[in-house]
Amino acid sequence: MRKLLILASIASMAAPALTVVVVPAEASASARGCRNVGTAVGGVTGAVVGSNLASGGGRTGGAILGGLVGAVAGHEIAKQNCGGDQRRSYRTASCRNETRYRNHRPYQVHLCQGRDGVWRPA
Repeated sequence: MRKLLILASIASMAAPALTVVVVPAEASASARGCRNVGTAVGGVTGAVVGSNLASGGGRTGGAILGGLVGAVAGHEIAKQNCGGDQRRSYRTASCRNETRYRNHRPYQVHLCQGRDGVWRPA
C-alpha cells in the first residue's frame, strides 16, 4: 500500500513537469509529433519510476508496467496540450472578383464560395 501511495504521488507530481518539458520542445512540430514525444517521455519516465518502486526481482515487471502506464499518461497529457484536436480543412477555396457599382462608381468585391455553395464576400 505504501508503494502505491508513493507511485501515485510521484505520478501526480510528474504530470505537470512532463507537460512543461514536452510542449515547449515540440511547439512548432505537428500535433501528431508532439503526442509521440509525450508518449515516449511518459513511457521512459514511467519505466524508471516503476523499476525503482518494484522490490527485489520484480524490477523488470515494475519497469514494464510503469512504462505502459507512463506512456498512456504522457500521450493523454500531450494530446490535451498540443492542440491537435482542431479539425482543419485543406480544400482549396473557390474565389472570384466581381465588379459592383455604388453611386455609379465601380468597386471590386472578392467573393468566395462556401461549403453550402453560396458566394459571400471574403
